[in-house]
Amino acid sequence: MEVHEIDGTTADVTEGTSTGIGSNWERCDYDWSTDGIVVATVTDSNVYAMAGSRWEITARPSESGSEVEMVWVRTFQRGVRGLLFGTAYRLFGNRIFPGYGQEVIENLEKLEASAGSQES
Repeated sequence: MEVHEIDGTTADVTEGTSTGIGSNWERCDYDWSTDGIVVATVTDSNVYAMAGSRWEITARPSESGSEVEMVWVRTFQRGVRGLLFGTAYRLFGNRIFPGYGQEVIENLEKLEASAGSQES
């Protein structure tokens, strides 16, 4: 994860995931201006199409802490990489993304901690 800029309730961030055949990366505009919701809209990627690709995390208080819902909206590029990973996403996404989702939450927590230490 590389944070290019943080400004108030937005950030410009590039993140990637190793795939065994290189890495898939995306650059996103993060927005957490609405309480309990973080939306990341894809602005550049080597696998995702920019039009419509995004992810969203919503956190709500619960009796045991927080309930977190993650939604991925993915449109894949038409090249070989997009076709390969688009197919894998549809076939195996339900098995792959729970662990990846936890990783995203941990990265967001690190980003928050880093931003907080910069303000001090």
